[in-house]
Amino acid sequence: MRVVSKITAKGQTTVPREVRAALASKPGDLIAWEIEPGGRVAVIDFRMDSPQGPPQNARIEPGRVTAEMKRAGYALAREHTFLPNQYFLVFQPAKS
Repeated sequence: MRVVSKITAKGQTTVPREVRAALASKPGDLIAWEIEPGGRVAVIDFRMDSPQGPPQNARIEPGRVTAEMKRAGYALAREHTFLPNQYFLVFQPAKS
C-alpha cells in the first residue's frame, strides 16, 4: 500500500484512513517515525509560480524547505527539475 499525506504549515499531518485501518489503530495509540540510517527524505511541492496546485499561501518555497531540513540535520543531496509544475528535493543526513 502506498498513500500520501500532506504536512501542514504547522508541521502536522493526518495519518491516512487506509494506514489507520491497516494498523488497526485507535485514538491514543502512538506512532513512531523512523528514518533508516543513511535514509533519504524527498519533498515534492508545487512551484510558487505554477498555475496548478493549491493556493500560493499553502505552498512552501524550496529555500525554506532546504533551510528547515538543514536545521533538522539534513543536507540537500539532489534537486530534480523534470517536473513542469513542482520542485523535487532529495535530502540525506548531513555529514558530521
